[in-house]
Amino acid sequence: MKKFILAICLIMGIATSQTIQGDEKRVDKEVILHDKSKVRQPRSVVLLPACWYHGFSNSVVVEFPDDNISFTAMVVNTSTGEQWFEMGNGYVEITISDAPGDYLIEIETDSDRSFYGNFTL
Repeated sequence: MKKFILAICLIMGIATSQTIQGDEKRVDKEVILHDKSKVRQPRSVVLLPACWYHGFSNSVVVEFPDDNISFTAMVVNTSTGEQWFEMGNGYVEITISDAPGDYLIEIETDSDRSFYGNFTL
């Protein structure tokens, strides 16, 4: 009886472990963005766009606080060299591959402001 219970616990533990490992890529991750601009006016507030990775849809979302900002966003898998880009006004969602590796996102607005960030899958 003890062996039977031990076997059931072992099987359940392995199944749970496999599920957790499979869902690791399926989580949302915040991408920290940095402003490339070196020149800032005194006491000016720099509003950075929000950026995150949606694991379930394999997409990167970029959202500016102001909907009137036109920008181009490019995501590069630095491990494979694959590139994706989109243009938008205030919001854009870029569908990328779910391949593991290091990714770089670069954002450039029509007003020549640039942002970048890195994340890993």
